[in-house]
Amino acid sequence: MIKSLPQLEGRPHFTGLGSFRTQYSTVQSFECAFFLSRSETGKIWILVRPLSRVQGPVILDWKFSCELTVGTDVFAAEEIFHSGYIAWDWGEGAEDTLVGDTTKLTVRREDAKGSAILRARFVITPSALLRSADLITEKNGEPVSGQLVRPGPVCRAEPGMTFRFSSAYRRSPAGKVESNVECELIEVAAMENPKRVLASLEDILTLASFAERRVLVLTGWHVEYATGASVSSYPLQRMADGPGLLCCVQVEAIAMGNDDIKHLD
Repeated sequence: MIKSLPQLEGRPHFTGLGSFRTQYSTVQSFECAFFLSRSETGKIWILVRPLSRVQGPVILDWKFSCELTVGTDVFAAEEIFHSGYIAWDWGEGAEDTLVGDTTKLTVRREDAKGSAILRARFVITPSALLRSADLITEKNGEPVSGQLVRPGPVCRAEPGMTFRFSSAYRRSPAGKVESNVECELIEVAAMENPKRVLASLEDILTLASFAERRVLVLTGWHVEYATGASVSSYPLQRMADGPGLLCCVQVEAIAMGNDDIKHLD
């Protein structure tokens, strides 16, 4: 049994009756609760218990998947790793509860079928090369870019697939202003083939990782549709010891900016 998981402080973000599947079993229904991460590289945890306390703790394989529907939203955890059991209070006293570490979570809001893509945005761990430089101000207590001092780079991975990078800011629970990198796909129609877009973006991050001597990680992406629907994905890749083999990719970088501009860290 896991003694403590500090990531599970507070109440879960989403709860409901989920459909679970393992590699060798049929679909099973259990009550579940999702705890989303407060950071780009933090873990997403899921708690699972049976429909009745008399059934005892849930027993699943070392890896499984889950789909949870909450209203018109669908949460699909494609890859969950069994992490043990904890005593968790579901409102009727503590009971043995299975804990899973989710590495691939997709959230679908409303029905996007047949709708045009309006915007595709990607979130990346902090980068000195790919970020923009901004003068920061506050709006409603949150840090925002008050003035753009230097734009982030615009990188064309291939014809019809161009990425624009910039910085995004937020205030941590401790009150400190933190930043990460966001990236927007300029030719949004390319997102009809997301695997191709993600592969091209990963190639750009590999090149930047070699230049910065640290690993840059894609931590999620968000697509908005004309009907108001959206799809968000959180791949939560594990931080590697170093970048992998350099892929052959032609990258054109535009407007890299001046090196003497001071960055906000």
